[in-house]
Amino acid sequence: MNLKDQIKQVGDALVEVVSQPHPTLAIDLDGCVDECPSFFNILTHVWPSDVIVITFRTDRVKAIADLKKYGIRYTDLVLAPSFEAK
Repeated sequence: MNLKDQIKQVGDALVEVVSQPHPTLAIDLDGCVDECPSFFNILTHVWPSDVIVITFRTDRVKAIADLKKYGIRYTDLVLAPSFEAK
């Protein structure tokens, strides 16, 4: 299957998912978004509902700058003070 067909197949699967009641998407900034920013850029822009970004950081300004750099659409940013708080 060529890349164009694969993209269409993934798009069709996403359309099926998003035609259901719209769940909130939660993603982790470090070790997730930063590992594949182009994927999460696309995902967050096609997601039909809220996108919450969670990170184990204390610097909100830097986290927002990174999200902007990666082009991530988000509704809320949650900075967890510890791993257990995630």
